Amino acid sequence: MLCRLFTLFIAAALACCVAAIPLQEQQTNSIIERTPGRWPWHPHRPRPHRPRPHWPKPHWPEPQPQPEPEPTAVPTMAPEPTTVPPTEPSGTYPPDTTPTVVPTVVPTDVPTTFPSMTPTADPTVAPTGTSVPTGAPTGVPPMPGTIPFGTVINECTVNGTIALTFDDGPYDYTGPLLDIFAKNGAKGTFFVNAMNFGNIMDYADVIKRMYKEGHMLGSHTYSHADLSKLNSTGIALEMKKLDDILAPIIDGNRPTYMRAPYFAYSDTVSKTMAELKYHMIDANIDTKDYEHATPDGVPISLENFKKGLAAGGTITLCHDVHQTTVELLIQQILDEVKKRGLRGMLSPSFGHSLNDPG
Repeated sequence: MLCRLFTLFIAAALACCVAAIPLQEQQTNSIIERTPGRWPWHPHRPRPHRPRPHWPKPHWPEPQPQPEPEPTAVPTMAPEPTTVPPTEPSGTYPPDTTPTVVPTVVPTDVPTTFPSMTPTADPTVAPTGTSVPTGAPTGVPPMPGTIPFGTVINECTVNGTIALTFDDGPYDYTGPLLDIFAKNGAKGTFFVNAMNFGNIMDYADVIKRMYKEGHMLGSHTYSHADLSKLNSTGIALEMKKLDDILAPIIDGNRPTYMRAPYFAYSDTVSKTMAELKYHMIDANIDTKDYEHATPDGVPISLENFKKGLAAGGTITLCHDVHQTTVELLIQQILDEVKKRGLRGMLSPSFGHSLNDPG
């Protein structure tokens, strides 16, 4: 009996399911018709056409050019002046270009930029904030002597003496000139530049030979500058730059004699040289070998030398940068000096010719 009832229940359930299928399809179609455009679309019905809505194109205003902002001036601040305390270093030569520093080591490179050397309205006063060195670096004792520093010397003070001096070197002919002096047992005085006809470092061996063989080395400034056009700071710089190059070549020594290029002396030059402890050397026998630097001009230079001797001159001016001076003129000058019985060219220092141990 139970089995029969269960069978009837199953059959009734299946009948209900079969009857519900058409109703479900009808309901599904009704939903699809009410919501067109949704997925999935009935495969047997055509998709209805729905026009796209037309949206008006937005209108944007044309961009207007913006005016450029005016530049804003940036204020600049001037550096505060620095007061440099006056220093009184002992010795002979100026310290480094920075006034408050006293160098103890010789620089190996020469600086390419330097402060302006153009004199101010009062050429005897250095620019504000700059002090002019008044002596040599510590450790370099002043050279003894009876002739005042800063005084222009234009003659030998010892009778029967003569000084043979040469400007503008060293150059290619300076070495051969030293050979001539060695052959004749004579000594000369060389006022050298660092940058003139050549770079002094290219002739460092020649400078060292001058020193070792007992010749006198003097300063002719670093760049053959007209010192009368410089203020005291520029003058001191021209002197110190050359000294710093010479010192390591000649065992730390520095010149105490100088000759101003073009003989351009002035009150400012004299005052500065006195502060720097230099003797200033002029000449009273000018051979003018620079004007007669040809074989044909050598007799003219020799005649100028003889006329200078006859007039009582004792300091000769020649130039070791001219080939004719070295190869043709100097030996004739030495012969004339020996013939007249003059001495002094055999002296180991220019100071001895001036009766000055310094």
